[in-house]
Amino acid sequence: MNVQIGMNLKNSKEAILNQALGIFSRLGFHKTTMADIASASNRGRRTIYTYFKSKEEVYEAVVERELDKVLDVIRLKLEEVEFADSKLEVYLETRLKSIIELTKFHEALRIAYSYNYKHVESIRQKLDIEGNTILKSILELGVQQNILIADDVDIVVETLSIIIRGIEFILIKEDKEQLTDLHIQSMQALILNGLTKKYPLNNKSCI
Repeated sequence: MNVQIGMNLKNSKEAILNQALGIFSRLGFHKTTMADIASASNRGRRTIYTYFKSKEEVYEAVVERELDKVLDVIRLKLEEVEFADSKLEVYLETRLKSIIELTKFHEALRIAYSYNYKHVESIRQKLDIEGNTILKSILELGVQQNILIADDVDIVVETLSIIIRGIEFILIKEDKEQLTDLHIQSMQALILNGLTKKYPLNNKSCI
């Protein structure tokens, strides 16, 4: 495929997803039609069907794209810190705040995330799988740096994942910024208190 044609197709698809996100948020998944999406993106329905076979596919693509953005932000933030305990704090805060902010401004994502629609379940699972991979790398680094305690890294990752999903669900339902900050700070303190070595961490130069 010609590079320019490929870029045009990608840009056109992105434009459709941009408009679809707004339509789903305004009308909800069930009330939105392919005609609504076509109208909002100033394209004919035939053009929309060139990229997506159904409304469900559009919705999946919207959710997947937004959650991929969350993962990108997490990875960038993690690159800014060196030590595993700080990386764990950054991961917890960035993931929770990014997901909550997305669902706060986009009703479609809040509903998908809260009620786990069947056709976006695999996308949410992808977020969890990618998140668990990141958590595992942080814990392994922490053990290597002699900062974190994790006798069974896989079990710790699974436990942290359950805690994070539970907190996400509660905070998305509550939608209170102050409550969100308090929950995140409390969770960070509890997790780090349970995983960190019992000596001052300020003197990391000795590690």
